[in-house]
Amino acid sequence: MLLVSLDGTIMEANAAYCALLGRERDDVVGHDALAFTHADDRWLTTRARRQTLHADDPVGGATFEKRYQRPGGEVIWVEVSQALVRSDGGEPAYYVVSVRDTTRVHRMNEALSEAEMHFRLAFESNTAPMAILDDGRHVVRANAACCRMAGRTADDLVGRDVLDLTHPDDRPATVRTYEMLSSRQVDRIFYTKRFERPDGSLIWAEVAVDALRKGPDAPELYLVSIRDVTEEHRLQSKLSHQSLHDPLTGLATRLLFEDRLAQALSRARRSGGTVAVMLLDVDNLGQVNGTWGHRAGDELLLSMAARLERAVPDPTGLGRFGGDEFLYLAEDIDGVAGAEEIAGMMLHALGDPFTVGDASLIVGGSIGIVVCRGGEVESHVDLVRDADSAMHHAKRLGKGRSVVFSRALHEVQRSRFTLEQDLRHALQRDELSMHYQPVVDLARGLVVGFEALMRWQHPERGWVSPEIFIPLAEQSDLIIDLGAFAMEAALDDLAAWSSVPGLAAGPGGNGQLPGSSGGPGSGRAGPGRPGAPGRRDRPAEPAWSSQHLRVASSLGVSVNLSARQMHDPGLIGMVKSLLAGSGVDGGRMVLEVTETAALSNVESSQRTVEEMAELGVRFALDDFGTGFSSFSYLALLRPDLIKIDRSFVGGVGRSSYDDGLLEAMVALGHGLGITVLAEGIETEEQAARLRDLCCELAQGYLFARPMPPADIPAWLEAVATD
Repeated sequence: MLLVSLDGTIMEANAAYCALLGRERDDVVGHDALAFTHADDRWLTTRARRQTLHADDPVGGATFEKRYQRPGGEVIWVEVSQALVRSDGGEPAYYVVSVRDTTRVHRMNEALSEAEMHFRLAFESNTAPMAILDDGRHVVRANAACCRMAGRTADDLVGRDVLDLTHPDDRPATVRTYEMLSSRQVDRIFYTKRFERPDGSLIWAEVAVDALRKGPDAPELYLVSIRDVTEEHRLQSKLSHQSLHDPLTGLATRLLFEDRLAQALSRARRSGGTVAVMLLDVDNLGQVNGTWGHRAGDELLLSMAARLERAVPDPTGLGRFGGDEFLYLAEDIDGVAGAEEIAGMMLHALGDPFTVGDASLIVGGSIGIVVCRGGEVESHVDLVRDADSAMHHAKRLGKGRSVVFSRALHEVQRSRFTLEQDLRHALQRDELSMHYQPVVDLARGLVVGFEALMRWQHPERGWVSPEIFIPLAEQSDLIIDLGAFAMEAALDDLAAWSSVPGLAAGPGGNGQLPGSSGGPGSGRAGPGRPGAPGRRDRPAEPAWSSQHLRVASSLGVSVNLSARQMHDPGLIGMVKSLLAGSGVDGGRMVLEVTETAALSNVESSQRTVEEMAELGVRFALDDFGTGFSSFSYLALLRPDLIKIDRSFVGGVGRSSYDDGLLEAMVALGHGLGITVLAEGIETEEQAARLRDLCCELAQGYLFARPMPPADIPAWLEAVATD
């Protein structure tokens, strides 16, 4: 037995059907049913589907015989009986197909034409019910199996019109069957019907009728073969319900929901009414499954389904779309306002804690809403897609909310998806590169290193901002590959710059980024370490100007880490491998991570910082002041470097409050023995103010814009020889 969609794709198949084909289930489900049919017989299947789909009788179907070809080339004959399953609204949904191997029967029929004796033997001893009817549909002969099925003796059957044995609702189909045979439209026909037994019980049967013709006139006899499919019909009914209703919650499945949605759209086109779809995604269900187990997750989903059924105006509009997604269909509502009101009810219903076992869980959801008026949308698939798009946008905005879909949102989503796909190919196409911005020791006017910044030159869009493509990468494992590329390129480039003339013996001395000695484990310097002067150690007049810098004899490089990289178990091994491959000492590398990324998992961040310190690699908190900026977090993470965000540097000279805030942040770093770097230095005034505050390091357009690696050697030579 199998279930076949209206377009001919096999949706489900039982083991017996797969065994009949001689194939594994994965080689059957999801494939076109015609692929296994003998090429010469495929038209029979196509015709039967058409007849079934357009039959006047809703319980009718089609039964016919055809050939299958097994993988080894073996051809088998089968009897195919198919029935059309309709939705609650009476619309065609899919076919239920039963297949019986009739290779033996087919060969038997061929033998019957050769010898009457063989026919009689096969007829009488056949375990399948069989009968011979005259051209008036009266029983001429019935074998023992047929008598047992009908619950009658042979004498009781002979002479009866087959209509007398048929359920009243199926008699019209029986009449049409014999009319087609007698008019020579077909020589064989298959159909499904119900027989009535004397005790009132019903037998569902697949009936094959062959016309036995001896000449050009009307057939003298009909050979009827019957298969009792009562149990299969019961199973079919059960499978139909299971395929249309979620086994966990009892809500409509995707198949049933989409069928109801298609009908709702059809009604809206006729009436000009409004249809709305709401897709709710449960927030953090994966964490519940991971912490308390999938049984707890199932219990949670059951409770959520029950609450949603009580919350929405019409519970029959609810469906479960997937593991953690629910759908709701609303008709004839007050446009967007009405849809938002229902979405609010759904979110409110999830607001109270759920009791799962001994745990009390607060689990919310994010809802995407799409509203369609009249015939605005051609396909129900488009509505579900748009609701899904709006739902994901709601999640990006912070979860626990609803977002109404708009065409502008669709264009943004499509553009994001296209860009993400392009980004996946960017590494292989050499579209990504690293640019480098100098880091300057303010007190000595010394270039001590560079920050590595990723750049993407798209073949059609040109330069794509990191603010666009880095968040895209962070939403997938792609950020791991990009991070590895950035780190490898930065270390290789740093190693190459060591050969720049004049650098190795430059006048500036050791200028490694955080000002430590650079050896393994040296990243944990205290307040008195070099490069971290206190307020009483104010340096002399600046030994530099924006046009006159010097280069340290040993440069460092800093590379940005995302949250996913920071907590990636493979990070330590990758850093070890890249350091060894490049020959760069670990003390010359700094890994930058934002406060938010580091504090998303403090325990994991602490472990990573400690393991990196053993390699000499140091850590910087990037964009300091824009995240948590908590003393307790600084004490836990103990970064080597804090990078004050450019937004605070830009306030220099603007007000005493801005100046005081900047001074406090620098003093905080010094008080904890942490080197301070200020980002976004663009003016002499800003540089002078930060130097006055004893801020050790700085970077910004005042010194240089980010440069491609090929430009760095010449720039270093120019600075070193200036």
